[in-house]
Amino acid sequence: MFTNRILVVTDNPETSRWMSDSLGLYGDVVDTVPDGARAFQRVWETGYDVIIAELGMRGVDGRDLYMALQNTWPELTRHMIFLAAEPTSTQERFVVRTGAMLLRGALNLPDLRDAISAVRTDRTLVRATTA
Repeated sequence: MFTNRILVVTDNPETSRWMSDSLGLYGDVVDTVPDGARAFQRVWETGYDVIIAELGMRGVDGRDLYMALQNTWPELTRHMIFLAAEPTSTQERFVVRTGAMLLRGALNLPDLRDAISAVRTDRTLVRATTA
């Protein structure tokens, strides 16, 4: 049986809680971490079919996580969605270069669900593994 598992990377506790509660209503298993460094560690431990990461966090943010995954497990980057309340032009250019999705402004559940559905089109569960 396929498990819908999402990793949410944000240092905003309210956003983390809202995503976990809201997406859980749809049957998703949601893990949350407050930074990209912890997210990278979780990817070693758990398979995710979607990674939602905030840009512009203190410390290791979504961009840093993307770069680390691109260098280690590039297939995981196809399953990323970025968040930014007010993205900078640098952040927007970065997201355009990656081909990933960017959710701007205040989050709403319909847009979030649409983004997750788009990322899941191939229904691939991805896990960081070493060959």
